[in-house]
Amino acid sequence: MTITALPTLDRSASTFVADVDDFFANKLPAFIAEANATAAAMTLNATNGSSASSVAIGTGSKSFTADTGKSWQPGMYLVIADTAAPSTNSMLTQVTSYNSGTGALVVNSLSVTGSGTKTAWTISQNAALLSTYDSGSLKSANGYQKLSSGIIIQWGSVSTSAGGSANVTFPIAFPTGFLNGGASLITSGPLAIITGVNTGNTTNMAVYASTTGGAGSAVSLFWHAIGY
Repeated sequence: MTITALPTLDRSASTFVADVDDFFANKLPAFIAEANATAAAMTLNATNGSSASSVAIGTGSKSFTADTGKSWQPGMYLVIADTAAPSTNSMLTQVTSYNSGTGALVVNSLSVTGSGTKTAWTISQNAALLSTYDSGSLKSANGYQKLSSGIIIQWGSVSTSAGGSANVTFPIAFPTGFLNGGASLITSGPLAIITGVNTGNTTNMAVYASTTGGAGSAVSLFWHAIGY
């Protein structure tokens, strides 16, 4: 916040006595209040906090009921981390709104690490981003990696039905579009099986496996998908 400058008192002015009275009665108390508010906003206690809201880790708008009386302002960057595993599960966010009286905190999650729905969060101020590049990733059997170009690569495994088909739900939705995907057979030896992708969109894709004669086959597949 901006601290209002104290006025300069002119001893030669005809209003000097009234100006002095106003200075001590109004101007100086207002200055002290603004200075104290600024000092409070600069303390870790005013920008660090916690929440017990049940929220799923992910990008986009997230709402928390957090501590009251904090100095979180719209545009401020916060790291909201799983208290039990902060280095594994966290979100880098930017404040959308905060009500210091009720603790209602709304943020835009820009980048995530980990996954899951958590109910104990540690909130701390973070340095401003040079860009809003989301470098989130999920390093697991079914995971994804976001690249600086905006491209997202996702991967996983799935088993087809006896008819040779399976639907893959991506770990995260592609924000804009699905580009392409593929499927490959998980096998310890050579099999005459053809695999591929039928259709795909921002949230899922259909894969298939069939014999060279065209009959569906129940097999295990690795899959990958690329989008943005």
